[in-house]
Amino acid sequence: MTPNRNSVLQWISKVVQFEPMRPSFAPTLKIATLVDSILTKRDLKNCIFADPDDTREFTNTLTWRFGIPNIEYFIFSPNRTYIDKNNPRLNFWKDIELNQSIVDLYRNRSNTEYPQPEAIPDLPSSFDLFVMQDPVGSEYNHIVDAAAHATQSKTYTVFKKHPLALTKVSGLESEYAIFIDAAYNLNHLIEKCDRVFSSWSSVSLNAMLADKPCATYDPMIFSELIPTIKSAAELRDVPPVDRTDLGKFLTWYSTKLCINVKEEGYEEKIEQRIVDHAAGSNVLV
Repeated sequence: MTPNRNSVLQWISKVVQFEPMRPSFAPTLKIATLVDSILTKRDLKNCIFADPDDTREFTNTLTWRFGIPNIEYFIFSPNRTYIDKNNPRLNFWKDIELNQSIVDLYRNRSNTEYPQPEAIPDLPSSFDLFVMQDPVGSEYNHIVDAAAHATQSKTYTVFKKHPLALTKVSGLESEYAIFIDAAYNLNHLIEKCDRVFSSWSSVSLNAMLADKPCATYDPMIFSELIPTIKSAAELRDVPPVDRTDLGKFLTWYSTKLCINVKEEGYEEKIEQRIVDHAAGSNVLV
């Protein structure tokens, strides 16, 4: 049986037409094959790929997905915990000892799934940054709110398009709501901006590492550190994340929640995670 491989192939077939060069395809399929082989060897059925479109509520199931924004960090967690918008705020990271070498690793990498262009736009000296993903549905409503706030409060706000977004936003521009395409360097924008916000973008990690106040409209993996907001007006009162808290969270994220599939011995770690979960252990602590 190959339930994980079949599930991943189904997911790829849905998104490949929109994102033909998505970096996560090949490693995700590789891990699916490995997970299926472990389940067969151990005679278990407790681990399944968490398809973004699968809205089932899982019980007693270890779910997994490539990490964000560094896809080699694969999340293996019970019942979709910390996958997509599912953040129960369990705060297990608070009890872990900070590993500075892990923090330094994040600070010295790009922390983005996509290559960054070198182009730098001509922008106001002070601005907030809204990082767009797919501007439809609830995210479009968030963009409308942010653009309206920018205009009404006279706060320059730059809205950056996602590299793979197909939907174009129009009719919301103003002197203060500035929409730019994906052909500009994200890290430069984060460095120069005052605050960063989004619907639930993994760019929040880059913002926290740059000591920028950061928030999202929807919950996500980093919501244990940054607030979720209902209105862009709330962003002004958001402080930067405490560096020690960020370091402890990244230590937990990298060693307890995720498994780095580029590190030696990752196969054994995945197998142990599956076995421990089947035995009833809390694999997140």
